[in-house]
Amino acid sequence: MEDGEEDLTMAEGGVVIDQKIFDGLGDIEILKKEPMAYHTSFHIGGPAEYLVTPHTVDSLRMLVRRLNDSGIEPFIIGAGTNILVGDKGISDVVVKVYEFKCADRFEEDYCYLCGGDLLTAKVKMLSSRGFKCLQWAYGIPGTVGGAVHMNAGAFGSDISEWLVNVEVVDPSGEVRLIERCDINFGYRRSDVSKCGIVVGASFRFEREDPERLVREIDEYMEIRRQRHPLDYPNAGSIFKNPSKETPAGKLIEEVGLKGSRVGDAMVSKKHANFIVNLGRASAKDVLELIRRIQDEVWHKFDIFLEPEICIAGEL
Repeated sequence: MEDGEEDLTMAEGGVVIDQKIFDGLGDIEILKKEPMAYHTSFHIGGPAEYLVTPHTVDSLRMLVRRLNDSGIEPFIIGAGTNILVGDKGISDVVVKVYEFKCADRFEEDYCYLCGGDLLTAKVKMLSSRGFKCLQWAYGIPGTVGGAVHMNAGAFGSDISEWLVNVEVVDPSGEVRLIERCDINFGYRRSDVSKCGIVVGASFRFEREDPERLVREIDEYMEIRRQRHPLDYPNAGSIFKNPSKETPAGKLIEEVGLKGSRVGDAMVSKKHANFIVNLGRASAKDVLELIRRIQDEVWHKFDIFLEPEICIAGEL
């Protein structure tokens, strides 16, 4: 680009993105045409027009305010788990809220955890301190904020059971505290995103022997190793379970699709509700496999499998 030439991009929806919008935002990283495959656990996805990573809550606030004033609605990711990005990428601003600087806080019976930190790291820390609350979540990939957003759950528990409140940056760039009772939670979903971007969350806890809790999380992790295909890139469970009595993986296995492939996308031989990337899988491969699974399960059981992963960008 020559000196004085403006760097302008037309985003989805016809909004013009001028790179100058990011000037003076402080501690922030800006990448243009950045492959999303580098930022997702699936290792799949074309380029984001801009991938912007704020490293502090203040820089996130300024960024959100600037985008809002410019009429730009960003696409928010955390650690990039539970997401499939299209092969053509995302023609928009992607804001990565991951490991920004934010202090945990502890009170008598609850703790505040930074939304951009990895959930598993926080669970390990809580266990070592003797705080019993989220041990079942050990090994769930993704951030604290992402876990709140999708109401992550395992082993019969979920995030909403332990949540006290959530701190968000709203579209105007202001920090707001949202109480648990003001958020609608469901199976692997919530409406917290309508309030803003999660920057932290408070959870109640009970006191317990640290050694016992550390043993407990180790046991949960061992169960995950036995059940889940952790040796290949994946995005976690592909489909929501139709019910507690009807796991999606069981239905997929019963229609004979365990181990089936499209290109380098394969239904895991270890757990049929996982699709793994054997090396060079494209989003198109994964989507074709998803549709095949949905068609076969619908044909045999008259059950529609709803995706649990977020599918984003241009396919």
